[in-house]
Amino acid sequence: MKFLSLLYLLVFVAVGAARSRACDLCGCYTPQLNAMPGMKSAAPFPWLAGWYAAVGEQFTRFATLQLDGDEVANPTGQYLNSSITQLVAGYDINSRFALQVNLPLIYREFKRPEGFQIDRGTVSGLGDMSLLLKTVAFHYASPARRSFEFQGKNPVAIEHEPDFTVSAILLTGIKFPTGDSSRLEEESKEVEIPGAPESAIHGHDLTLGTGSFDGIFGGQTSLRYKNVFFETNIQFTLRGDGTHQYHFANDLVWSGGPGYYVVRNQDTIFGIQCVASGEYKDVDRFRGKKAEDTGITSVFVGPRLVASRGRWSAEVAAELPVSIDNTALQVVPDYRLRAAIAAAYERAFRVIEWLTSPEMMKYYTLHGSPVSPRFSVSADPEVLATCPVIQVVDELARSDRLHLWPRPPLPGITQVIGVLGEEIHDMLCGRQSPAAAVARSQQRAEALLRSSIHNHNILKRH
Repeated sequence: MKFLSLLYLLVFVAVGAARSRACDLCGCYTPQLNAMPGMKSAAPFPWLAGWYAAVGEQFTRFATLQLDGDEVANPTGQYLNSSITQLVAGYDINSRFALQVNLPLIYREFKRPEGFQIDRGTVSGLGDMSLLLKTVAFHYASPARRSFEFQGKNPVAIEHEPDFTVSAILLTGIKFPTGDSSRLEEESKEVEIPGAPESAIHGHDLTLGTGSFDGIFGGQTSLRYKNVFFETNIQFTLRGDGTHQYHFANDLVWSGGPGYYVVRNQDTIFGIQCVASGEYKDVDRFRGKKAEDTGITSVFVGPRLVASRGRWSAEVAAELPVSIDNTALQVVPDYRLRAAIAAAYERAFRVIEWLTSPEMMKYYTLHGSPVSPRFSVSADPEVLATCPVIQVVDELARSDRLHLWPRPPLPGITQVIGVLGEEIHDMLCGRQSPAAAVARSQQRAEALLRSSIHNHNILKRH
């Protein structure tokens, strides 16, 4: 069965929130943990249960100049290398909600013309921090199955995931202006020099933060049938008013594509996915006027590899642009690389949730339990066909005629149950026949009951 812890590792590496610049729309990395039953390890310390952590990296190489969507010459060799490392910490509140904090660390190296000179440099530091709430809006899994393998004489239960699962997650949050936005001051100091090459790299490209409080809204879907899966992500960032009279435009980021799990067993998951992703951003505004060199619409495609073992999950991805439509003169991406690693500690309620699920209740009933605490399981035709007692008990429960304490209120009943366990154990081990087990159980039970009732009456007289 597919657990929804945090909700899952590594589908959202391309989904975005804290945008840093017009051409480098790096999203809030949101781990998605894909795991088979029992893959996740228990937390070594109780306080770790429910927590998860991740590190995500995105590297983008910008070295192509485009003017209004068309490539132009780059005589001065302008380029921008952008690295954004996201540190992620999250807490799985319950099976539906999780809180997550993203802390981006940014490093950028650039080369650009400044008048008739060449300006080389780097910028680095903390970006804009984000606080996210993940909500499971919908989840469905087809009934799971269990098989048995024998190791010597001992049967070993093997859990199998459902053949079909589908889920939808909502993502909401807020981005805080923790990154340095002083580079935006360059926008007011730019001067065109006749005859000098024009720079395609500006203050809004190099700033570490937007200087604004922004809203984050998104959705994520995941569908799997056996080893084939399809995942989609979409996120919209609603920008607030920034510093230095500079207002970044709202932006939309999306990604998705089909994939296949080459390996999917109790210990290891390994899959490959073909991902298409895209970005849309209108032009920014500076001092109330349009900043013409900031709008972009782009589409990328590339492979993505995902792997998971135990509490650990990882991914790598490469993306190449297939379509970029930009406004005015900009330096645009040549390629983009992504990588991430995450770890999660399972909460105890995950195990309880699984043990009390309809699938497990049905399994218990089909394999000897004559009652089920779930009405939906008791009404299952396959379950009803196994034992006529099930329907009778179900009707008693619906009419509120079942006692809270189903054991007979007799002295010594606990000892009688112990006797039954001992005799049945010996019978199953081949130490006595079924007839002998029944006869001995009857004999020992009657002796216990007579002794218990006799002692109970003596105590009552005293």
